[in-house]
Amino acid sequence: MMRFSLKQQHLVWIWLIVSASFLVWAALHSEGAYGGADSFVHYLIARYSWEAPELFLDHWGKPLFTLLVSPFAQLGFIGVRLFNIGCALLSAWLAYKTAKKLGLHFPIVAAIFSLAAVLGIPVYLSGLTEPLFALTLILSVYLASSKKWMLSTIIISFIPLVRTEGFMFIPLWLFVLSLLKRWKVISFLFTGFLVYSLIGLIAGKDFWWIISDSPYGVGQVYGNGELLHFWNYREETFGLAYIIAFFSGMVWLLSQWRMFTSASSKGVTWILIICSFLGYFAAHSLVWWLGRGSSAGLTRVMLGIVPIGAIICSAGFELFTRLKIRTTIPVALLAFIAMYWQLQAAIPGHANLSIPSKWGVEEVALQASADYLEENDLAEEYIVYHNPVIAFMMSLNPFTTEDSREKVVDYDHPENNLPNGTIIIYDNHFGPVEGNLPQERLDNNEHFVLLNEFPAPYDHYMPNGDLYTVYIYQKVAPPN
Repeated sequence: MMRFSLKQQHLVWIWLIVSASFLVWAALHSEGAYGGADSFVHYLIARYSWEAPELFLDHWGKPLFTLLVSPFAQLGFIGVRLFNIGCALLSAWLAYKTAKKLGLHFPIVAAIFSLAAVLGIPVYLSGLTEPLFALTLILSVYLASSKKWMLSTIIISFIPLVRTEGFMFIPLWLFVLSLLKRWKVISFLFTGFLVYSLIGLIAGKDFWWIISDSPYGVGQVYGNGELLHFWNYREETFGLAYIIAFFSGMVWLLSQWRMFTSASSKGVTWILIICSFLGYFAAHSLVWWLGRGSSAGLTRVMLGIVPIGAIICSAGFELFTRLKIRTTIPVALLAFIAMYWQLQAAIPGHANLSIPSKWGVEEVALQASADYLEENDLAEEYIVYHNPVIAFMMSLNPFTTEDSREKVVDYDHPENNLPNGTIIIYDNHFGPVEGNLPQERLDNNEHFVLLNEFPAPYDHYMPNGDLYTVYIYQKVAPPN
């Protein structure tokens, strides 16, 4: 058995080293990032948190993510990419270790599929929070499989500080701990909340700031969609090979129903894995359908459960144990072929879905506008922008208003409180929505002149039918 295990472990290390080399190469050659503005705002919050410590408690930025990624962000955006790659690799290793502890014959499959979700690589090259969220979840599950319930409970208590929807795992851990009669451990489910509540209190916030400062209300600003929205995008998110292996694993688990009839460590760990995956998937589907919780129907949120789902994929390969041949190498090769097959859907992608990542269509136009300002000696003027990616492109500090600011001061009279010469970078996506500034208030204003405009390089239309375009305005003294 030891010989069999070591061979798989060697293959896992080879897989992780090859994956790390590829991902680092892709990170070094990427310009854009999946998630667009969200990726870069997370980076900017972490980057400037050392200068503005209040950003460590910025609810939108995710406090624990900001804390952990901030040292990497000082290296630039490449540092954030490397942090997320590290999270992805460690998640794959923990998925392998968990599958091994559960007694699965081919735990290497968990490591392979943990990194091989179709949408995985673009997200791992971004500044988004999903990779750390996935790592926090799989680490908690791994510790549970190792019967380290105290540490598992403490780790999972912090997951809402990585992504807000992580709170849904707290009742699951409460249920499992109750099954095991770990009554003393249950109180540690509040560790993350108490730690950050006290930090907020020391920083001058209300003790309940985690709840009261939440930017996510019960209302909806993004609309809603079909109940089966995430299911309909399953292949674009997880990949066909992942899905086949996952459902094969669910069938195998049904055949092992007896292990769920007792409160054994193995059965309870499987309860955590299955309920975490299915519960998270169902919850996101439901809130998008109901139009609640500020859900935008973003498929990338499913990356948070890819590593624990990969353990179920590993269970799907248990069928090969019925064969009377040495199957370690053949099964590993089959898993690698499946990985390669489904990643064909990701690597030839376009824009920030490509590998390496490129600028998306909106970012191409924004970069053209930033280059125009630099080439015409206008970049030193006071800058007002609406898409936060501009702050990244032009190396602006978005948390001060000395040299630039996001959005105008007065929406009704945008010329107010801005010096003559001010440049306004207005795009017809962020400007009228997040910026709350209809374009006609600039076009029909004698204080502003239109210097140039940069349309999207290919068809990319706004909800009103207009082609996405970036407009450069400058404030001038009005005629007498």
